[in-house]
Amino acid sequence: MDATLKQPGKAVVWPVNIDSARTLGQGRKIPRGLCVNSPKLQELSSAAESLGLRFEVVKGSSRPCSWWEKAGHLVVERSEMSKRTLLTHLAEEVKRLRATMA
Repeated sequence: MDATLKQPGKAVVWPVNIDSARTLGQGRKIPRGLCVNSPKLQELSSAAESLGLRFEVVKGSSRPCSWWEKAGHLVVERSEMSKRTLLTHLAEEVKRLRATMA
């Protein structure tokens, strides 16, 4: 098992966790209405940076249950925040960043 997947005080965030096109069984972790369509790893890292989170980008990695998708992931220090709260904040920030780019 990859050593980055379980670390105390840190959360592994995959793009699929906030993808509105995915089902809960496919890895979405928050309600669809809070998610964004097809988030990219770069968008997640930009959102984490603008939220002032400490994180590490791991490119080319794949979720164990979808090993063929090499989307990469973030390892985020989440302090006292739950993973769902963290994902909600990241999805909201990706939406905000997309709105400013349009």
